[in-house]
Amino acid sequence: MRLRSVLCVLFFFVISLSILSRAQQSVPYSVMVWESGLQESHIENAIGAPDLSPLDEEAFFIDSTSVDYWLIVKTEESSPVIFTTSKPIGVSLVLFLFENGKVVESNEVNASSSSSPFIVIERPESQQVAVKLTSKAKTKITFSVVPQNVFVDQNNIRIAWNGLQAGLVAMIALIMVGFATVRKGERTIYGAIYFVGVALLSMSLTGISEVLIGPLPAQVVSDNNGFWLIIALFSSISYYRLTYQVRDFEPTIDAFIQGLRIAFVFLALLELWKGVPITLLFLSLTVTLVLNLGLVIRFSKTTSIKKVVLMAWLTLVGLVCYWIASQLFNSMPYRLVNVTQIAVTVHVILLCAAMLLREVQRQKTFVYYSLHDDETGSPNKNFLFRVLRQKMEENKEHSLLLFKAFVVEQTRINFGMDYAQKHLKILISKLNEQLSVLSKTPIEVTDSGPSYLFRLEDSVFAIIIEGKLELSTVEQFVCLLSSVFEEGVKYKGAQLVDQLEVGVANYPMHATSPDQIVQRALQAMSVKTMSADRWHIFDVSIR
Repeated sequence: MRLRSVLCVLFFFVISLSILSRAQQSVPYSVMVWESGLQESHIENAIGAPDLSPLDEEAFFIDSTSVDYWLIVKTEESSPVIFTTSKPIGVSLVLFLFENGKVVESNEVNASSSSSPFIVIERPESQQVAVKLTSKAKTKITFSVVPQNVFVDQNNIRIAWNGLQAGLVAMIALIMVGFATVRKGERTIYGAIYFVGVALLSMSLTGISEVLIGPLPAQVVSDNNGFWLIIALFSSISYYRLTYQVRDFEPTIDAFIQGLRIAFVFLALLELWKGVPITLLFLSLTVTLVLNLGLVIRFSKTTSIKKVVLMAWLTLVGLVCYWIASQLFNSMPYRLVNVTQIAVTVHVILLCAAMLLREVQRQKTFVYYSLHDDETGSPNKNFLFRVLRQKMEENKEHSLLLFKAFVVEQTRINFGMDYAQKHLKILISKLNEQLSVLSKTPIEVTDSGPSYLFRLEDSVFAIIIEGKLELSTVEQFVCLLSSVFEEGVKYKGAQLVDQLEVGVANYPMHATSPDQIVQRALQAMSVKTMSADRWHIFDVSIR
């Protein structure tokens, strides 16, 4: 059910993106393209170039990294319009507003930034826009000329949506930082660092960092995208190394992870010093994704959490495959930024969901073992006191039957811990099956079946008999216990005959609190007599 809820949220997320990313309403305009060498790449040469070629669509393919491309944009509109373009990461772009033979305005955006630069054409009849493009890889950019009111509406939607995406990732990162601060565990610290790195990458990718943290910090963030990526990769493998205790179970894999961590440290320092080639960053990302997927598949045991984590990392694997395919088949990923935005946000949401599920499961496990015996899984003393307290609050008359099975200790001494534990589970299973005939309602129902028995101490067990105290009813329970335990234990020809001590106390006849009724039943169980009685009821006279 939780997995379905997560998928529904992600489906709504993707549908909303497609609705909000509708096309802009462009006005008529013309675009001329000029390809220049690096030495002659000047605006005057581009404006007057004799070999300008027309462009018939609102997109331009950059298929060479050794030349500059110039786009000359003109429009016949009489009112002011705005030229805007989508700039992928890796493309350096300069916008020039040209009028009467000179540049009146310019706007430069570096390759590390991902944004939608624009320039206002106040007098379209006498002004034209020149766009200089330089790319580090094959890609595609889109552009349009729109009225000012349309641009304002679309820009507000873009900022709101990008802010929602980056803000969501940043909020999750802040939550994880707070969680790591409270828990103060090495594993949670690595998880928080990973989310912070991804949040900084997301802010840089969407271009919303200038709005959230200001122009100068945003420039620092976008100039160090490679560093944030390396830090995120380092933190992710460190997190899973500690989560799955790889050092204890797979020393060979742990040695590989340690070597990879050292390599990431050197890469991070190299990135800060002089930069790391994009191919090396891509290789690091690929190795980390494969490693993380392998660790999850190999070590994760909880099915629901495993599915969510696998979906999270497969989202990034799909993104990497998309980028590889676009380069191999020269399809040029002009929507790589949009696809990356969706993939990163979905990835973060799924990882956060997996961590929340893991935390919920940890809390449930803690509660379960606080109320159950860790050796047999039977309800323990805490569970017994809770049930007794509830029955007394409801003023329901009941009796507590305690019995001590000596065979538990004898089996351990003679046959070892493993065999004793296995035999005890078999006895408890048989006893629960027999008690289902006499008891009206079970204590709890689990995957292994209904449970009617509490394990109070190592060899002391408890049964609650509902209703008034009747000797015939108690005798039935004692006979049932004897039938289960009287066979004793037989192992490799050796036979241990069991012995039982049984004590009974009643509420409200003998006690008015959980502590009292347990104490009274223990006193009755410890009574030693010369008679052949198999059980004893608490005697008020020896109080």
